[in-house]
Amino acid sequence: MLAYLFSVGNSTKVSEMRHDTPSGLKRSSQEAIEIRLWEIYIARSRNNLYSTLSAYSLEKGPLQKNAQDRDRISFRFMVYDWERTIMGLLTRNGIPFEVVRKFQIDVVDHMMKKKIYIAEDDLDILFSLKTMLEDAGYDVLLSHCGNPMMEKNLPATDVFIIDKRMPDVDGIDVCRHLRAQPATQNTPVIMISASRNFSEQARAAGVTDILEKPFEMSDLLNLVSKYAATQPRDFANTMR
Repeated sequence: MLAYLFSVGNSTKVSEMRHDTPSGLKRSSQEAIEIRLWEIYIARSRNNLYSTLSAYSLEKGPLQKNAQDRDRISFRFMVYDWERTIMGLLTRNGIPFEVVRKFQIDVVDHMMKKKIYIAEDDLDILFSLKTMLEDAGYDVLLSHCGNPMMEKNLPATDVFIIDKRMPDVDGIDVCRHLRAQPATQNTPVIMISASRNFSEQARAAGVTDILEKPFEMSDLLNLVSKYAATQPRDFANTMR
């Protein structure tokens, strides 16, 4: 049991997290590989390579982009799938790639974790949310602005948490963009904001739920748990 103190705005609360290990599942460490390639080659391909790479990848999509290397994307695969299928597919289509690293991954632990993507310009809140959600057992992606979520090829995500007021783009516009993309059109979006009287506009843009600042962390965790549970996990593909 982990206890901690958390506050957002004026709200302070001691929360407890219980880490329960699912019964009946054995830990299984297997070798995986991370590769990096130029996104323009994927975009030019006529064979819908992005969908194929995403389907085989551990995250069901690319990793979050490096802010200093926006032109390339990275994927992670099981070495078995890489050697049997993906490496040959890239070679046959003339797609150059770079092997970043090989590593061991706990397959059961990886497939159990849901992925949360947060866009929040207040860094104190951003990293507090990251800590709390990771303690709750989620994989967490971060952005201190909204523009990274405006790209087409986003990392596979189970729930988006978006601040409404960000310096580069309004959270409402981010949500409209997500709803326009086939991969994220049904992904739950939780909007957080100190603004008032915007719920009708947010709902029209496709926002799933709203939390007004200040809020209790337990309220956010309850919403994340509720909506993450609606996103299916592809166990068959993960355990190939």
